Amino acid sequence: MSDELPEGQHMKRSCRMAALHKEEGEVEYTRYIVPALLLAGWIVGCGVMVYIVFS
Repeated sequence: MSDELPEGQHMKRSCRMAALHKEEGEVEYTRYIVPALLLAGWIVGCGVMVYIVFS
């Protein structure tokens, strides 16, 4: 029995390992994307509602 993986399995394993080991800067950057988008959407939504109500 050998430790060699079939071609497809090796590719899946390397992709999974790459996904687990992200660089620290990338993790910090992606950590704030969702809250920033939610905040921006909330502000824009409030602005649109104020415009609709008072126009």
